[in-house]
Amino acid sequence: MESKHPDVKGEIKINEDVIATIVAMALAEVKGIKPATGGSFIEELAEKFGKKPTPRGVKVEVEEGEVSVDLSLTVEYGMRIPNLVLEVQEKIKNTVEEMTGYKVREVNVTIQGIHLGRKEEKEEREGEL
Repeated sequence: MESKHPDVKGEIKINEDVIATIVAMALAEVKGIKPATGGSFIEELAEKFGKKPTPRGVKVEVEEGEVSVDLSLTVEYGMRIPNLVLEVQEKIKNTVEEMTGYKVREVNVTIQGIHLGRKEEKEEREGEL
C-alpha cells in the first residue's frame, strides 16, 4: 500500500500477525461464536520459545494489498449458523478495511464445532454419571 499523500514517499506494510489480531478483536464483538480450540504442536512449541502466536483459528494472507482470512470457529448451540457466518464475514471485512486500508478479498469460515452452554454442559456431565 502506497501513501496517498503526494508529498510523502514510502510504503506502508502491515504484518499479517497484526491483521490476525484485528480479526480476533472483531470476532470478540460477535455473540455466539468462539475461536476453535487447540493448536498445532508447532504453534505450541513456538509459544514456549517466546514467539508470540497468532490468534488460534485465524489465518491471514496479504497479497498485493488484498487480504484473505481463514477462520475456524465454534458456534453456540441454538445459533442459526448461516446468519452468524454472514455477520462474522461482514464484521471482519468492515473492520479490517477500515483499520488497514487494505481490501478484503475473502473471509472463509469453517465451523469446527458446537459449544454447549453451561447449563447443557452440566446436564451432559450429570447424564454420564
